[in-house]
Amino acid sequence: LAGLLLMSAGLALAPFVQGRGAPRAPLWALALPLGAAALRGISQPVAKVGLEIAPSPIWASLVTFGVSTLVLAAVAGPRRLGALGRRPRGLGWFAAAGALNGAGLLLLNAALSAGEVVVAAPLASTAPLWALVWGALVFGGERVTLRHLGVAALVAAGAGLVVSR
Repeated sequence: LAGLLLMSAGLALAPFVQGRGAPRAPLWALALPLGAAALRGISQPVAKVGLEIAPSPIWASLVTFGVSTLVLAAVAGPRRLGALGRRPRGLGWFAAAGALNGAGLLLLNAALSAGEVVVAAPLASTAPLWALVWGALVFGGERVTLRHLGVAALVAAGAGLVVSR
């Protein structure tokens, strides 16, 4: 529990690392990433139930991404999808992100299949640490401050406590 609390505290403080004590975006905008995190978090125990029935991380990943594609297509609707044209800008980058996301989901499903949700899910929640490092490398103009590192330390310490339970 202490590990999860540390990770949650680190993630909750992440929007406030601007140095002025307030997030750059309006507070209601925090509902978007928090909602995404909640839905992604809930999906992991649901996937574990599926993996108990059909223990195939590859099958789990294929079904998960297939349904995700259908949900996105339904939300976007035919008009928006048609408006993208034959080759939308950024296609290569989105394809690379999709490949990374797919590999990550496959690894997560393998971890869920082999172990417990209470260990695999919090470790998968260290994604902000990877985003911090790679974001700084890819977008050299983004500055990593001591506050960013403090948030990262809380998340890492929490993940360490979860694994060492």
